[in-house]
Amino acid sequence: MLVVPLIACLIFCGCDQPPPANPLSQFVIDRSGTNQLALIYVSLGPGPGPDSESFDFHSLAWQIKSGTNWKDRVVVTKDDFEAGSRHKRWVSEIHSLDASSGNATIKVAEHWDTNGGPVVYSWREWNMVSNVEVRLVRVCKEPFEPYSGKRFKLFR
Repeated sequence: MLVVPLIACLIFCGCDQPPPANPLSQFVIDRSGTNQLALIYVSLGPGPGPDSESFDFHSLAWQIKSGTNWKDRVVVTKDDFEAGSRHKRWVSEIHSLDASSGNATIKVAEHWDTNGGPVVYSWREWNMVSNVEVRLVRVCKEPFEPYSGKRFKLFR
């Protein structure tokens, strides 16, 4: 008799459901299947609204396959990524990793003023080993603009 209420709980209440996965962390694997770029966000706890959670950029990691596991080759932490910038910045999205050059294509979000202000998004090629921008691919017109590979034109 106790089995029926337990089954009902599992079906109707979702008792068997694991907690939701981190919605902001992302992973992309290169064509060889042996290199992975991981964008890691961590939970800061409850968010501003009911039943919400806040997340913050933690790190960007180039990982290599070792058997069935992934091991960090290079990790760029939040502090490493912000070092040398006049703006608060973080990685908001990832597109690809070129293991031969160590370059990743990432979307960078930046506050361009010290009071928080508007956030500017841009797609950039970033060297994971040196933790430096290789080139600005383009500034995004909107925050959720996907990567297209098209470079912007500079007019002089």
